Amino acid sequence: MCEENKMKVCFLAPELYPIWGGGGTYAIALLKYLPKDVEIYVLATRRKVPEDKTASKESALSFLGDNIHVYNLADEKDTFFSHANFQRLCYNWVPKLDKEHHFDIIHSQHQPMSDILLKLMSKHFCYITTVHETFSRRNKAIKESNVGFEGFESSEKWMVSLSLFLKTIEKIYMRKSHAFISPSRWMQNMLHEDFNIPPSNVRTVYNGVDHRKFSPGSKRSDFIQKIYDDAGGPIVLFSGRMISTKGIHVLVKAMPKVIREVKDAHFVFTGGGNSRPYRQMINQMKIPSRNYNFVGYVRDFEDLPGLYSIASVFAAPTLYENFPFRVLENMSCQNAIVATKIVGIPEMITDEFNGLLVPPSNSDKLAEKIVELINDRALAKKLGQNARRTVEEQFTVQTFANKTKEAYTWAMNNN
Repeated sequence: MCEENKMKVCFLAPELYPIWGGGGTYAIALLKYLPKDVEIYVLATRRKVPEDKTASKESALSFLGDNIHVYNLADEKDTFFSHANFQRLCYNWVPKLDKEHHFDIIHSQHQPMSDILLKLMSKHFCYITTVHETFSRRNKAIKESNVGFEGFESSEKWMVSLSLFLKTIEKIYMRKSHAFISPSRWMQNMLHEDFNIPPSNVRTVYNGVDHRKFSPGSKRSDFIQKIYDDAGGPIVLFSGRMISTKGIHVLVKAMPKVIREVKDAHFVFTGGGNSRPYRQMINQMKIPSRNYNFVGYVRDFEDLPGLYSIASVFAAPTLYENFPFRVLENMSCQNAIVATKIVGIPEMITDEFNGLLVPPSNSDKLAEKIVELINDRALAKKLGQNARRTVEEQFTVQTFANKTKEAYTWAMNNN
């Protein structure tokens, strides 16, 4: 341990701000709430998100404490090859900064393997890696989505095209890694099954959410209020990147069945990425424009809590996702949730207690449960209240941060 009994952590964050996906949400939540006796040196990139009409300013990170030191190494768009550039930058910067600060541990996220060059070149640090998903499992889910290559988001196209190469590199990376954080027990088991990683090398630390920020009846900006006013009926909300593994196409296929039962149901789709394939599906099904709205990118800090407050039902028809923050956030906002019974989701949602679970890729069952929650508001209220209580008892961001610090100490002691 370093001087003054402060742990020094080098945190690799290819996504930090503006938040584009789960990796950025994970980074911000952890950095904000890690105990103040941890000194954190963040290597990051400034994200260029076309859908975000506001400038990405350093002041946006002003809520981070004095123990957080952010090094923005480059301006990057969200592309497959930007990750390779970040790997190169980390290889150059980590040893340089370590000479000055003497890191106790390097914390990376499995995708995009930001520390792979350091490990391949045998740079001797204490490493810990959070595994949200793996290339092999995600690639399988992309192919099974049946969206078709043209409907894939650009990063998915590259992942499918380079699947054999990525699978090989991933196996090498896993062999070079010795300490892992898993956001779910499912992922811990999968690491053993797919890569023969002993459970003793993995700590399960559930993701957490700021239950004070994400709370029932959150304030709405004018932007969110307009979405609500324009809906004219109960809102079925989807929030997430426009990629095939989020199961957006499953929700689109459920729309006609829901609208037959609830004529004024209004589907709101939010998230960055390519929405064109899903708009085309809706047009082909001749769904009236009054029943849906593609909002695009929504700013996490300013608008997400208010966005969740307008939903009658939150739908998470995902095909592969470990322990999704957007589900936790909606649970914290006391929303009624329909989600797929896959991966780590059953570890946060107990069917008919704090949400409803449906099989993946089953648009009929998804539609049935959405209609049930729209029509039975007493059930929706009960599920939402239990969801909120679950977050308060098990998935607060403070618990998440404290458990992560414990994982750092565990990794250091077993290095």
